[in-house]
Amino acid sequence: MKNRKSGRVTALLLSAVLMLGLLPLPVRAAGTEAGVQLGDYIQLGRYDGEPILWRCVSVDENGPLMLSDRVLCDSMPYDAQTSENSVSGSHRRSGYRSKYGSNHWRDSDMRSWLNSDAAAGEVKWLCGNPPKDGYITGGGAYDGKAGFLNGFTPDEAAAIKTVTQRSIVSHPEYTAGYIDAPGADLPYNTDIGSVADGYEGAHYENITDKVFLLDVKQLHTVYENFGGYYIGQNRSGVNWNYWLRTPVTDCNHDMRYVSSQGSIERDAPCKGYYGVRPAFYLDAAYYAVTSGSGTAADPYVGAAPGKPADSTPLSPAERDTGDGNWDVDTETYLQVEMSERYTTDREYANPTIPVYVIQKPRSDTENMVILFCAEGYTKSQQADFIKDVQRLWQATLNTEPYRSMADRFNVYALCTASKDGFNGSSTFFQANKNGISVNYGGWRNHIFERIIGTAFLEKIHDAHIPNTTMPEADEYRQYDYVYEHINQFVVLANSGEYFGGSHDEIKSGIHYILAAAKNDSSPFILRHELGHGLFHLGDEYATSSTPVGEASYSASLNISHTAEPTQVKWKNMLGFRNTYSCPHRDDSYVYNSSFECLMRENRRNEFCDVCTLQGTKRMSQLISDPPALYAAVPEVKLYTGNYKNPTENPEAYRDPKYSGYWRYQQDRESRLLSGKDNFSPAMKGQEIELRTIVQNLSDTEEQTVTLRLWVQHADGSRAVTADGGDVWAEKVFTVPVWSEKSKFWPKGALEYTGSDFDSGLVNCSLVYRIPENAQLQSGDTIGFEVVDGAGNTLATDGTENQSYTDVTIQYELEDGTAMPNTAPSVLPVPTGASVNWQPPQTLNGHAFVDMKDNGSTVTFVYQETSEQPEVKTYTVRYDWGEAPSDRTLPTDSRAYRSVEQAMDAVDTTFTADSTSNAQNGGLTGTWAFSGWDDGTLEGMTVVFRGAWHFTPDGGSAGGTTPSQPGGSTGGSSGGGGSSSGSSGGSSSGGGGDTASAKPETATKPDGTKVETVTKPDGTKVQTETKKDGSVTKTETKKDGSSVTENKAADGSTGTVKTDKNGQTEAAAKVSGKAVEDAKRAAMEKGVSEANVESDADVVKAQQALDEYDTVHMAHMDIHFGFSINGVAALHTKILEDTELHPFYEIYPEKFSNKTNGITFRRWIQGANPALASLLDDVIGTDWRSTGNLSKLADFADDKSILERLAATKAKAKTIMREFMALEQGVTIPSNAIIDVQVKRIHEYKRQQMLALYIIWKYLDIKNGNRPKHPVTIIFGGKAAPAYTIAQDIIHLILTLSQWIANDPDVAPYLQVVMIENYNVTAAERVIPAADISEQISLASKEASGTSNMKFMLNGALTLCTLDGANVEIAELVGDENIYTFGASSKQVEQLYADGTYNAGALYCKPGIKLLVDFITNPAFMATGNAERLQRLHDGIKGKDWFMALLDIEEYIQTKERVLADYEDQGAWMRKALINIANAGTFSSDRTISQYNDEIWHLS
Repeated sequence: MKNRKSGRVTALLLSAVLMLGLLPLPVRAAGTEAGVQLGDYIQLGRYDGEPILWRCVSVDENGPLMLSDRVLCDSMPYDAQTSENSVSGSHRRSGYRSKYGSNHWRDSDMRSWLNSDAAAGEVKWLCGNPPKDGYITGGGAYDGKAGFLNGFTPDEAAAIKTVTQRSIVSHPEYTAGYIDAPGADLPYNTDIGSVADGYEGAHYENITDKVFLLDVKQLHTVYENFGGYYIGQNRSGVNWNYWLRTPVTDCNHDMRYVSSQGSIERDAPCKGYYGVRPAFYLDAAYYAVTSGSGTAADPYVGAAPGKPADSTPLSPAERDTGDGNWDVDTETYLQVEMSERYTTDREYANPTIPVYVIQKPRSDTENMVILFCAEGYTKSQQADFIKDVQRLWQATLNTEPYRSMADRFNVYALCTASKDGFNGSSTFFQANKNGISVNYGGWRNHIFERIIGTAFLEKIHDAHIPNTTMPEADEYRQYDYVYEHINQFVVLANSGEYFGGSHDEIKSGIHYILAAAKNDSSPFILRHELGHGLFHLGDEYATSSTPVGEASYSASLNISHTAEPTQVKWKNMLGFRNTYSCPHRDDSYVYNSSFECLMRENRRNEFCDVCTLQGTKRMSQLISDPPALYAAVPEVKLYTGNYKNPTENPEAYRDPKYSGYWRYQQDRESRLLSGKDNFSPAMKGQEIELRTIVQNLSDTEEQTVTLRLWVQHADGSRAVTADGGDVWAEKVFTVPVWSEKSKFWPKGALEYTGSDFDSGLVNCSLVYRIPENAQLQSGDTIGFEVVDGAGNTLATDGTENQSYTDVTIQYELEDGTAMPNTAPSVLPVPTGASVNWQPPQTLNGHAFVDMKDNGSTVTFVYQETSEQPEVKTYTVRYDWGEAPSDRTLPTDSRAYRSVEQAMDAVDTTFTADSTSNAQNGGLTGTWAFSGWDDGTLEGMTVVFRGAWHFTPDGGSAGGTTPSQPGGSTGGSSGGGGSSSGSSGGSSSGGGGDTASAKPETATKPDGTKVETVTKPDGTKVQTETKKDGSVTKTETKKDGSSVTENKAADGSTGTVKTDKNGQTEAAAKVSGKAVEDAKRAAMEKGVSEANVESDADVVKAQQALDEYDTVHMAHMDIHFGFSINGVAALHTKILEDTELHPFYEIYPEKFSNKTNGITFRRWIQGANPALASLLDDVIGTDWRSTGNLSKLADFADDKSILERLAATKAKAKTIMREFMALEQGVTIPSNAIIDVQVKRIHEYKRQQMLALYIIWKYLDIKNGNRPKHPVTIIFGGKAAPAYTIAQDIIHLILTLSQWIANDPDVAPYLQVVMIENYNVTAAERVIPAADISEQISLASKEASGTSNMKFMLNGALTLCTLDGANVEIAELVGDENIYTFGASSKQVEQLYADGTYNAGALYCKPGIKLLVDFITNPAFMATGNAERLQRLHDGIKGKDWFMALLDIEEYIQTKERVLADYEDQGAWMRKALINIANAGTFSSDRTISQYNDEIWHLS
């Protein structure tokens, strides 16, 4: 009743306000100058020939806000669809805008029209897509209208003030950084009272306009000032909907509008059901009234005749094209080179990277070094990038433990400029919110250590380490030094979306974090991700529904596999401040040390004490002269109850649940004395505890600390007992050395396997009973201090509430100007404390000369210096003396940073296998190259030398020239005896031992010349040379064995070998000339060139009985049968064009296509009755007999039907999960994406390619890129008993399944299942449940396939090559409802025909090599059978008969797109429905009928 009454009162007030809004306000006389007031009406301009009435609805800093009194046009879409999404302004940032229009005000059609004075048909549409018929829905095209301002005279238009104001932007804009300040999504509130809630914190950009639509804040102001006047009426007086300029921010396209009932709703911009109610700011300084009193009935009429022309232009359609100039200093920069292995976008092949010092209070060799890199910031946005780094870094330093080490960070900003905004088509790192994509360079995520890091260390870092690395080599260890000197790379994304991630595989060269710069939670994101990357902390929202082993979290500093209070890592910290063992979720077996920590999802928290300790320990490893001790902020509590120090009562901490944690917290709050006014005189005789945690940060020196505690009066004096004794206590603790410091992420460490948490740690507890005779007073507090052995104070009772003073560090030259490429930074310094500043002695090539410190600002002063680190470079030169005329000496113009680097750059074009047939001094023969020597350093040049040796035809190998000194270079010399000085071979003369008989020659009648030679061992060699140039040479040995070599005139060769037992083998090679001659002959007969390789081949292919008397049964069948058919359109085409083309040439009428089919009775009626029932309800039951499902397509946009279809899929998944649990013993997550490949195991079906994808996905998840939904990949099928490689593929799948299941980082997100004994029963459970149908055979190899049809029928989306029936599926459903990839069948056939497929070359691509070599990773091989895995690895690497490596990269890209699309379930189910509706074509009833009608002709 209370709410109902309140609502009634609100309605009455609204009615009253509405009535007031309709009453005329006091009238003022017209004059030459108007002070237009709130509520006044003016008449200005015309629309459709009628004057426009405006009302002043607000007066703010821009002046009077004028709102059209009426909705001027009833039907006017906000923005049109486009078919040119990639080039149409904001449309290119979201594919949905092609279909729905854009909700970005900046380049909308609405803004274009409102701010145009162009004549009809001449409006310039900012995004290039006019609002014309065919690109809008519901009518209202206005592409032919004159611009809105065309209805204003120049003086009237001058009265409209050009203003720059805030415009809220939506997801595609803020994701790409098109915002002017950090923000968040604007809540979608439909009530006028709350419509502007969250406005001030929402993502926005400043846009300059003359005429605009109201935004939600202005609309709310109208409501506040005039009540129901905000509800629009059209010019007929009917309440009417009208657009606002505020988008729905978490949507790619929807706009907000005011409904005729006054609620604020949403719809697609392309719809014409809504009107336009323009607004503008009146330029009151120039507006002069000529008539009227300012009422609705008698509005002011006026203009601005004396106003100068506007000097402020409207905001353009694009914020920044990326082609601008640098807006930062470029005096200090890096110049790097990146090959295509790092970036395929050659825009970034040789980028210039300006480098800014953000904070550098010490030398880089003493401090931690953090490098921020820009992503999605263009050249002209780098100043913005610098400001973002400053802002976020200052926020980071306001959090412990960063704050305590604030002066021990050196921070740089690297201006890695992009051409496009974040997530655009061309950015420096090509990153998305999941990390750096390797789709645009297989090693792109290694840019940091291999390209940027090495260059930075050489030129900028104070260590100036020469770059001796080889970035084209795969070796990781050559880059280990980079992460020893650069502690963290940060990719700062110019985006307002909420995302971040740590990518931390240092051993593999990857160590960077990614963070959005412009979200209101960006400071939290950066602190959290640095917790991962810099401190190596784990996510405290990790969970596991089953117990995990100790090894699972041995490397996680802040996560435990157990909550047992005597075993958990932080057992000695339990009960200290917020430390308590608790899971993220009560049913989880992974435990954290607190519910209140920023390593969890709560963005308001600081680090917990465990994480602060671990972070401090980690930072102490990275700096010079670290502090000797760390003492946590102490606390004082009453020492009562169960939650005492865990050494006394560990049992109190055995409830590791949310409820247990909050019971502990409530108890702690009731006992806490420090930082609160809870102490009272009534506490005489009670025990209190002063407690802190102390960590020794040295592994060589034992330390001591003393805890002191007392009661302090309000006047500062200390309490005493009645007999004058002190109310005071102290206790000394010995802090042992941190003996395991070397095991805890020391500087340069590549991995961490765990160390003793308690090494060097002491739980310091001082328990004191306040004397009964203590003289206590109201207002007393507990005073305390913690001091080290040298008397230094580590903490006091004021530490918890310590105040800090911001101190600015800046860098100047001696003339007082700011040093180029530096930016001031703000460091928090404890108020009253002093800092031992130790400025770096050189900075950006300048020498330190002075420091000025006025307390709030510290200025480091530098002078010019010519000293620069010496950077030596080496060149390479080649020398090989005399060489063949057709070979060119290599040259190398590159500069190398070390001798080793130059030595490793030796040319590989010419090797010891290189030869040439060029003549030498008129002689024919063969040149052979020696290969390059090891290289010789001559000055700063490495010289590689080699030599060519020439062997004349019929002679022996000789030197480099025919006239080599010392004698002949080979061959025979005349005269008797030996020829002295010969460099090789034998010389022959009379009586020589190796003399052969004189050849016998003869000529046959046909002109064939026959030469016969008998060798000394009895071998007879007979050579016949025909007139056409063909040669037959037969060599017959005494044992009867022979070799006959034939060389035809066209260059074709053949060899027949017969052994002494008469066994014969033959080989032949057809020359290119022979092929061309045969093609020409075939074409003369009318055969197309593309389909015939040689005339001889055609004849041979048609033979039923060949020249070897072999019977070819298939050939005979074709000749004598009456019909030949393929089982899919592509299959039939391949038969006709290639495989059976010779027969197609003579029997074209016998060939036809009969695409395979499936029985609906089993695969939908039997296997998926829920879907069958849905079809009955929606399209009737005729489909059960006809197989026609096409009527279902009429419901593609029916939300209720799509929801029912989704429900049937969910039911099918439930049935499948139950089956898998019962029959296979596998538990599949209820929210998993079901990705299925079930078919015979064969290399051409490429299960091995899916396995390579699984490896990629595994590594991607290990990199921190976790999918939104878990993915379950199901295999089913069997291999032939003798098919070893197929069995090896099965083994790989099973090994991957086990490997992933045992990895707690990946198992929650990825699952691999191999169905045991796959059969029809299993298929009937799995196929209806599938989301993705894997049809990935090598194009041209699958005849048809039927599993593709079964999946399609049950609503799975097909991921496929264009092979078999996939081609027909794609034609039926359209490109938007199927996912295709890979080489075409023609491309594959050509690779087979040419023999040019090179698996080895593809394997050498880093991205592919990583996946293939994973199979032989020693740890992975230990999980499976090493012999099988090695064999499969070698087969893929060396042969890859069915070209998995050819398509793997595009397959991964396409598959990731499939998984991303799954997240939009509405669009996904629409695709599924379209697939089902088109599956009727594949009914086996249709196939059988077609066979009968066209082949069998049965009754």
